[in-house]
Order: sequence, then structure tokens, then C-alpha cells
Amino acid sequence: MIEDYYNKIEPKIYNILTELEHQQVRCEEISVILNRLIYISKRRYGFDIQPLIETMINRWISFEEQKNSY
Repeated sequence: MIEDYYNKIEPKIYNILTELEHQQVRCEEISVILNRLIYISKRRYGFDIQPLIETMINRWISFEEQKNSY
């Protein structure tokens, strides 16, 4: 059940991160948005997605660093 939820939400979070980057949103604002997602997920669905979000952010940062190094 949790894995299905993660599979549904992961692409959406990547899209959010990419869109926020294109809009040049500050890190503090991105943090607020992600914390709201974590809160809503816990409250509405009973899932803690914070570890997923942290993993996705680290992957996204790594991807961006690799992209910029070429």
C-alpha cells in the first residue's frame, strides 16, 4: 500500500521541484511547500513521506550537479 502511494506521488514531487527551480523559487519557500506535502500526507493518508522526500531531493540535487558539470 505504501509503495503504491510512493509510486504515485514520486513523479508529482519531481515535477514540483523542477517547476519551482524554473520559477527560481527560494529554498525557504520550497521547504515550506514540501513540509505542507509531508503534513497533508500524514494527516490525510496516514503515510510519512518525509524519508521519500529527502531521498528524492538528494537524487534531484545529484542529477542537477551532474547535469551542470557537463
